[in-house]
Amino acid sequence: MISQNTSSEGHLPGNDDTCEVVPFPLSKRIGKIRCVADKLLRRTSVHHAEYYRQQVNVALAGQLRKIGIPDHLVNREIREFWSGVEQEMDRRPSSASRLEPRQ
Repeated sequence: MISQNTSSEGHLPGNDDTCEVVPFPLSKRIGKIRCVADKLLRRTSVHHAEYYRQQVNVALAGQLRKIGIPDHLVNREIREFWSGVEQEMDRRPSSASRLEPRQ
């Protein structure tokens, strides 16, 4: 005799069909961190650096919100990303003359 599965196909009994999306941490996106640090170091004024920083914030937050990450985690990921960017900028020899944009 063949047993029939009475649950929906692909679902376990008692499963609420919910999941948690875990994004790849922004602070580990080394290529993106290096690219942003490089672009910030090339900015010619504090105003340009702040504008670029805002563009990056909006883009990163939009990407994370689009996949359903809650705001408190979006904010944490962005803070950790900018910490990585600051560390990368400090690591570079040209960082002594860099612009200091607001966070």
